[in-house]
Amino acid sequence: MYKILAVSVDELWLKGKNRKVYIQAIKRHIKSVVKAFHSDPFTCLNENQRLILESDIPFNEELILSLQKVPGINAITPSQKISLDFDEIIPVVTKELENLDCELSTFKVITNRSNKQFP
Repeated sequence: MYKILAVSVDELWLKGKNRKVYIQAIKRHIKSVVKAFHSDPFTCLNENQRLILESDIPFNEELILSLQKVPGINAITPSQKISLDFDEIIPVVTKELENLDCELSTFKVITNRSNKQFP
């Protein structure tokens, strides 16, 4: 399981002054759901239209399923913190691919870099 969850929120239709109120409301809702299913302390940080939930112990599957029912959440992505060193990224990705339940012969990655300093 994962100790970090990246929660993407739908707010594209909101403009101006509504955004702050919306983010505060969804953060309260997310925190109440997490407290119901996760007894240990956690943090909830706002990072570029994503809320990052982080805890010292892994979040369980029941919590993730409950968060999916919160209105306004677009996606929940279990995540890991990895340094920006390419040589350290490859073993972590390889390990994650080995943990998948299906057999892969190839895979493709499509991404947008939010950190333009990363090659």
